[in-house]
Amino acid sequence: MTLLGFEFNSTTGVLRIPEAKASEFVLLIRQIIATAYKSGSVPWSILSSFHDKLMWASTGIELGRSYLSTIHRPLDAVATLLSNRLQRAIFLIPVYEMIEMVGQLQRYDAVVSCNKGTTQLCINQPGMQDR
Repeated sequence: MTLLGFEFNSTTGVLRIPEAKASEFVLLIRQIIATAYKSGSVPWSILSSFHDKLMWASTGIELGRSYLSTIHRPLDAVATLLSNRLQRAIFLIPVYEMIEMVGQLQRYDAVVSCNKGTTQLCINQPGMQDR
């Protein structure tokens, strides 16, 4: 069964990101990390889109929304200066300077890669989710 874009198996209690989407996340995470190691920058619009994708993923899989602040912080810093789509597409965020963000991305990479985008849910008797 699909629930809010996640695949859910009610028999086993497994909630997972669809395989294609999990692969897309891992690829994008690794590209941003590789860019940081090459002393590169990522366009604001791509980093913003990526942040939104991780927000979606964190609704079903325990990635930890609080860790998303390291990704969102550089976006917020300049968001008011970027008033149109073109400005957001060409403005570059120097990810190589953001060591904490790269560390968080490595953690997300490990979580999504190791578990293949799955998490085990604990469903109690009335059907509510226990965490």
